[in-house]
Amino acid sequence: MKIGICTIEKRLDNYTKDLVNILKESCIDIKLFVDYDRKGHSWNYRRMMTEMLENAKQDEKILLCMDDVITIPEWKEYLDWLVFNSKTGINVLFNRKRWHFKQSNLDRGFSNAVHKGSYYDQAVCFVNQQTLPKKIDSFFNLNKNKTEYMKRRGKHWDIVILDTLKYYKIEYTIATPSLFEHVGEKSTLGHSIGKAFNYIGNNSRKNKNYIHART
Repeated sequence: MKIGICTIEKRLDNYTKDLVNILKESCIDIKLFVDYDRKGHSWNYRRMMTEMLENAKQDEKILLCMDDVITIPEWKEYLDWLVFNSKTGINVLFNRKRWHFKQSNLDRGFSNAVHKGSYYDQAVCFVNQQTLPKKIDSFFNLNKNKTEYMKRRGKHWDIVILDTLKYYKIEYTIATPSLFEHVGEKSTLGHSIGKAFNYIGNNSRKNKNYIHART
């Protein structure tokens, strides 16, 4: 397993350090993608995604995170279970859309579909998605000269990823409950991301029971 974290220089000693301290207990192969020249989130996330996914080994888990998330100590135990059972190869680990967390999905532990508007790049685990970056670039190139698309959607790479998944009808998984939580109500980019609707770490006792019941 390998982990990539998207960040900027001024956050290396706070957000990024806290996240690395949690993740490194279960995975030491962590690479920071630091946007030293402030070229923007889309540029930084795209280069992280391209490098990490295209160079991944067969069946290797690749976890891509933003720097302003937290998780639980048992995160890898749950993630291993999720990836094995969901089988889509794209596992969204943070979500704040209420309708995904109905009881049947909570009982199952995930929801698989060609979801229409629920892709969050705060924390996503990919398996065998070596060709996905080229699909995303291809979709973007089809739309980059469309003024209205670029004004409303094309400047945000997470939305471009979502639109690509819908365009190619690629099924992906939403973890229920969410395995990662966003720090604060706004992202470190200033966007109003908010909190996960159902974060597994909100009740540590139930969380441990949940983990052990699925291993």
